[in-house]
Amino acid sequence: PARLPYDVNIHPVYRWAEYTKNRENEKKANDAYKFVAEALPDRFTYVFKYALQKIGLEDSDTMEWLDKCQKLSFDEKSLVQVLNIKSTLARHHQKDYIKALEYDINALEILSNKNISMPSGDYYAIYHQTFYSMGKTYEAMNEFKEAKEIYEDQIKEISEEIADSDNQLFINIQSSQLANIYSSLTDIYKKEGNVSKVNELSEKLFELNKKNAGDNKEAILEAEIGRQEYLFHQAVEKADYKLAAGSIKEILAKAEKLYKMRPLSRAY
Repeated sequence: PARLPYDVNIHPVYRWAEYTKNRENEKKANDAYKFVAEALPDRFTYVFKYALQKIGLEDSDTMEWLDKCQKLSFDEKSLVQVLNIKSTLARHHQKDYIKALEYDINALEILSNKNISMPSGDYYAIYHQTFYSMGKTYEAMNEFKEAKEIYEDQIKEISEEIADSDNQLFINIQSSQLANIYSSLTDIYKKEGNVSKVNELSEKLFELNKKNAGDNKEAILEAEIGRQEYLFHQAVEKADYKLAAGSIKEILAKAEKLYKMRPLSRAY
């Protein structure tokens, strides 16, 4: 690594990391990301990618690498991205919800700066992701009232932004975020035992996922499998095993179709 002074010499290794990761070979991908990050420790993108890999592996020094990323952050977007990841790590792995909330609040304070310089599409995407992170933190703390308020506000805001936009890329990104929020909100109502609300939100989520899928047959199958999985769990809870068995048959049939299209998927 010491004999590789230029970014361009690293690009083939970085592309290999991306390729092996997509082929679901995490070990090779991690080794390649590590090589690149250590060869170019002053490049945010490479160090950040390696830090993300370490989160998945639950390495003990992940937060140290995220601290490096925070120091290397070069604008508001990169800084908030790091804070969002730190919040996720504190919430999921360290179970330190107060620290996670501090990261969420810090990120929102940065985004509230009137002089912030960021393309509007990037701003809205990371703004909503930050609020979603805060909602997940409150949810982890069992502060469901606060989490629901955040999710419901975000659904309203994102839906309005999608309706007002003619930028398909922006619409796709926001629609994906909207699906995540619907899913999390549904989970809260499940925990609260509000069956009617769960049914309502699950239907909205299914319709949104189908709409997001467009003409993508694989994505449509994934949405339909997700819907049947929900119906299966509902049937089991009601001890309606005939209905549950019907859902399982539907899931297997759709999973088989999806597996033939894309073996390296959750259909496996």
